[in-house]
Amino acid sequence: PVAVGCNAALKGGDVFGRNVGVIGGGAIGMGSLMTLQVLGCAKSFMFELVDERIELAKQLGATVGINGLKEDAAQVVSNHTNGNGLDVVVVASAGTPKTVGLALDIIAPLGTVVIVGLSGGLLSQFNADNLCEKEASIVGSHSSPGIWEQLIAAIGAGRYNLKPLVSHVMPVE
Repeated sequence: PVAVGCNAALKGGDVFGRNVGVIGGGAIGMGSLMTLQVLGCAKSFMFELVDERIELAKQLGATVGINGLKEDAAQVVSNHTNGNGLDVVVVASAGTPKTVGLALDIIAPLGTVVIVGLSGGLLSQFNADNLCEKEASIVGSHSSPGIWEQLIAAIGAGRYNLKPLVSHVMPVE
């Protein structure tokens, strides 16, 4: 899953010094978050409904964690970016079509939304005016082709802290 998240983050383009967000704090989303940080983003935002995952994202370096059940995500982003929005948003949350709408609400003009989380065939709900008026791009991402060697090298160089992602260690029997 970390490789899938890495691939999605790379599809967002150059993020050096830019503000980025990840919607969905599972293993894929955390992989995206870590990759965006390795690539030199300025501020990173994690959008998640489970507080423990927000705390994990902060441990991994997220600048801001937002629980959409408790806060107005678009307003928080606006406050932290002087109303500019985020340059890249990775949608890594499966099962809810509303996340694409959120991504388009928080994306900056000329920004890129990368969708890697599958919705099980549900139609996404979003305001198409946001896409057109912001001249945003939407990019799809699936799996992790062609990045394994680079990711393993980056992990070996200490660029990724994977230990916090391990929830259980099972004995070999």
